[in-house]
Amino acid sequence: YAYGLGFTRDYFNLSPRTTIGFDYRFVHGQFMQEVQSKYFDVNKIKIMGYPRYYNEKIQSRDKLKQDLGIKTPKPIVVYFPTWDKDCCAKLFGQAIRLLKENYFIVTKFHHCLERLPELEEERQSIRNFSDLILPSDYPLSWSASLAEYAIIDAKSGASTEVPYINTHVHLVLLTLRKNIKNDFYYDEISNLGIIINNPSDLHKAVDSCKIDCEKRKLFLDYLFGDKETDFLDNILN
Repeated sequence: YAYGLGFTRDYFNLSPRTTIGFDYRFVHGQFMQEVQSKYFDVNKIKIMGYPRYYNEKIQSRDKLKQDLGIKTPKPIVVYFPTWDKDCCAKLFGQAIRLLKENYFIVTKFHHCLERLPELEEERQSIRNFSDLILPSDYPLSWSASLAEYAIIDAKSGASTEVPYINTHVHLVLLTLRKNIKNDFYYDEISNLGIIINNPSDLHKAVDSCKIDCEKRKLFLDYLFGDKETDFLDNILN
């Protein structure tokens, strides 16, 4: 898998469409196994963890700051926008800009947001509030490690991938959905961090988004498997 797990109920990797025509299904963790067991033989759904990060060596924040030329004493906020109709860059743009008084704002581009011509207004909003913009090919694991705080569009797979990489990151999720508690997201999304849909709530959310990191780690192990487990060996044997 290239991306983290999105928590929308129509997310492709959680849908029956990913099982059609296959004898076996390989999934990240127990959560995906439980969801897909509703329409696929659970004995043929094998947990494989997160191969993208097998033996991954995570860069230190100090090294990343040095390489990027970041010399600010302010805490670093990294924004991870999605690219489609659920991109929050325009609605929350001014609210993110107001954070710059106390935080250093970095944005990590999604490759579609970076290049599609119809998304120029979103790109302009990002340019207006960002102290630094990381291109889409900058490693997501480095972007996650750089963050002391992460603001992530809730629909994005980065919502799970970032805290999986950086287990101590403080996390705020953004959504354009007027009713947060609806059928669009799985209820479990609240285990990741604060989720808001009102730009006026952003500053307070970032200032107060401390979370029980150990509890969240247990939840991420449920999503992606324990990093210490040799899933490949389990599958082969």
